[in-house]
Amino acid sequence: MKKYLATLFYFVCCSSFSLTLESVNVFGEEVSACNLSLNAADASISSAMRFNRVGLSDDSKVKAYHQIGAMEVGSTCIASLKFEIFFNSYVTLPPENTKRIFTSNVLCSKAHLMSGPKHDFGTRASNVLKQLVDLCINEIAKM
Repeated sequence: MKKYLATLFYFVCCSSFSLTLESVNVFGEEVSACNLSLNAADASISSAMRFNRVGLSDDSKVKAYHQIGAMEVGSTCIASLKFEIFFNSYVTLPPENTKRIFTSNVLCSKAHLMSGPKHDFGTRASNVLKQLVDLCINEIAKM
């Protein structure tokens, strides 16, 4: 684990590195009513990653994941936003060293709950996603 963190830390502080955007989940029937879209979320995350010198790649072992849940309540929208950076690995268990366990190692996870009027909700959600990406990458850089 320390080897992965040290390697990741080097890439964050000293050069650029790549993440795979693992999956994008938008839940809730009211997503379009709240002006939220997958394309806007992807664009916000990609923009924040480029700003932090992090590239997106399909073959990277380190993955980025985000999830959005939204609900319309009258003229107001409520959404939960989550962004995390993680990597998967296998661990061999002693004493026989014959069993391997799949593990998911979360390097950072940030979430935000927001509400507000529908007319600018998508824009505000995109800005929050950018902030979550920045917070995650800065947290990893401080490790």
